[in-house]
Amino acid sequence: MIRLLQLLPILMLLFTIQISAQIAIPDVEFENILLSNGIDTGFFDGFISQVDAEAVTGTLNISPIGSFGGEVTNITRIEGFVNITGLDALPGGANIQVMDLPANTELSYLNLTNSIALTSIDLSNNTKLTEVYLSPFSGSSSGGFSGVNLSNLSVLNKLEINGGDFSSIDLSDCVLLDDLRMTQCNNLLGLDLSNMVLLVKFKLVILLHPVNSKSSSKTQSLRSKFTISPCII
Repeated sequence: MIRLLQLLPILMLLFTIQISAQIAIPDVEFENILLSNGIDTGFFDGFISQVDAEAVTGTLNISPIGSFGGEVTNITRIEGFVNITGLDALPGGANIQVMDLPANTELSYLNLTNSIALTSIDLSNNTKLTEVYLSPFSGSSSGGFSGVNLSNLSVLNKLEINGGDFSSIDLSDCVLLDDLRMTQCNNLLGLDLSNMVLLVKFKLVILLHPVNSKSSSKTQSLRSKFTISPCII
């Protein structure tokens, strides 16, 4: 009996460690993807072990499984997948409303195409990113991103943004950018490309005025406000 009492604190510690090594996965469809792809080796219980999460390298694809898969709306605790180098959410696969990537510092590739309902995204801690594709979910009520933080992305070489509600975007740290494509960023008033000395591909499509019969004067007004500080190509 005394021996058992002496072992009790050790057993409790081991139990606590076991519990703390679980990462909560609140989104049912997200967990279904992890289980179906053999990433989560446990059960359908709303958790993935830390060991399983940290074993994932390469690109984590959160697209639905088969034609009957539902949308992922929450990737809370994605920060537990600390060793992934890519994150892929393909069109129709996700309608992500929560995005927290500061802990995923190994990311070099991020594809959130037609898959997010966010109003802003901060990638300033993901300094290894070389390719970024951002596009809001087609069913989202928002007009796109009101803010995109690309600070510290000094090795980024490809950026595509489709649907932005911001009036400005800071690309000054993206000195290796050679491919920039921005469409439907209709509130954008200016773009500074003066640091983009490697830029060889550039596409900018914006709607400068509402489509109506009285738009001609407003078109001229907005055109006069929009400016591009050019790079040397």
